[in-house]
Amino acid sequence: MDGPNLIIDATSRWNVLADAATAAQDTNLSRVNALQLAGSIAFSPPSEAANNQAGRTFTANNLVGAGGEVQLHVNPTGAADHLTLTQGATGLTYLKLITPGGFGDPLAGDGLLVVKAGASTDHAFLQTPGQPTQAGAFNYGLVQGARSGAADLANNWYLFSDIRPEVSIYSQLGNQALRQSEVAVGSFNERMGATETLARTVYPYVWARSLGVLERRDGAPLGIRQANVAVDSRLGGLQVGTDLFVASKGIGRQSVGVFGTAMVSRNDVSHYQASTRSTVDAGRSDQTLYGLGAYYTLMDGKGGYADFVGQVSRYGVKTQSRGAHGTSLQTSGWGAALSAEAGKAFDIRDGRGLRVEPQAQVMVQHVKLRDAEDSVGRVALPGLNALHSRVSLKLSKVWGEQAQTQSHGWLMLSYRHTLGSSSSSYPTATQGDIEFDNDLDGSRVGLAAGYDRRAGRNTFVNVRVQAEQGLGSASGLRAVAGSVGVKYLF
Repeated sequence: MDGPNLIIDATSRWNVLADAATAAQDTNLSRVNALQLAGSIAFSPPSEAANNQAGRTFTANNLVGAGGEVQLHVNPTGAADHLTLTQGATGLTYLKLITPGGFGDPLAGDGLLVVKAGASTDHAFLQTPGQPTQAGAFNYGLVQGARSGAADLANNWYLFSDIRPEVSIYSQLGNQALRQSEVAVGSFNERMGATETLARTVYPYVWARSLGVLERRDGAPLGIRQANVAVDSRLGGLQVGTDLFVASKGIGRQSVGVFGTAMVSRNDVSHYQASTRSTVDAGRSDQTLYGLGAYYTLMDGKGGYADFVGQVSRYGVKTQSRGAHGTSLQTSGWGAALSAEAGKAFDIRDGRGLRVEPQAQVMVQHVKLRDAEDSVGRVALPGLNALHSRVSLKLSKVWGEQAQTQSHGWLMLSYRHTLGSSSSSYPTATQGDIEFDNDLDGSRVGLAAGYDRRAGRNTFVNVRVQAEQGLGSASGLRAVAGSVGVKYLF
């Protein structure tokens, strides 16, 4: 090979320049035979000259690293300066990667080529300590070999970008907030128990119910890259309400009431890591919800009802990611939900207390969490809207001849669908903001069972359990939920 052997000791620096003498060599600026490096090699900063742009290289036959450093200029949207080795490299050499606008851009494909080698370079390169390895939505690092596993590229080194785990956590924060509000608003039966205990009662109720939900969302194989993050959720809360106004007309009943909700939830989030082609534990997000709601319920006394609910919610959010670059984030926000529901019960066996009741419900929600920052930089959390729909068929049974001793049991099969997505947004160096979406739950079926009975002269207790299963490839939701409610007539 042309060129001399070159030894750069720890006190020396080689500045690789592009000038008239090297312009004819295109982007290959110099050639040496054997290179021993304890000092530093630095490419000159790119200029506007046609042959002096990022993407330049110098060529050595082989490299023996002794803790030296090669400084390369990289363009996140284009090429990078790189070292070309006809053979391979031994020892250890540090690579210092310089970009004029900073990092934050995604790097396509294998990333940016920084070492091109024809023989083994195992363990021969590291990024210079202290350089930023995170920016915007991405982690940056050096990796040996192409992602495709191509044998002819196995000795090359690339600067790659990988979506950092926090992106999966932040992108599902809206999902978590919406789910809390959805559970808090619930349905008429979830809030008040059996319809029959309310019918023809002209006195107001004070009521309370506990809330508990366990959920698993399998997500998509590529997680946030397919807008579907895997999450394990736990949710619990308490809701207390009262009728403010009750009026009867004939056998019908109308009521207006208010309720308050306190709720906590924790989501353990998984993240697909492209650099290792594996799913890792990203961390957790904890949320609190404090809600104030109101309802208007109309019952016709013949098995039909209509129920309208509104709720305003205040959220508190804390997240903590795991791993070597673990970081935390805190924010807060507001949400609102409106629900309209109707149902009609029909006797199917006269005198046996058996009834069938079709139901339908529509709920719209809006959540806006405040933009925040973690240790890497700004995280924007766009507002989101969701539309929930439910159709159900409820089968109920009444036991007991006297109203004072009656109890009610029921089973309900439901189909639910949710439209919308949560997202988070991050700045890049050259491409503006980049946004990552996480879809809501899509279609799912649910089966619920409940039991309601009088526990005292003016006291009613109801218990409810429910399971849900996602349909199709949306989120792979599996959920179990339960609640215990108490109503007191005064």
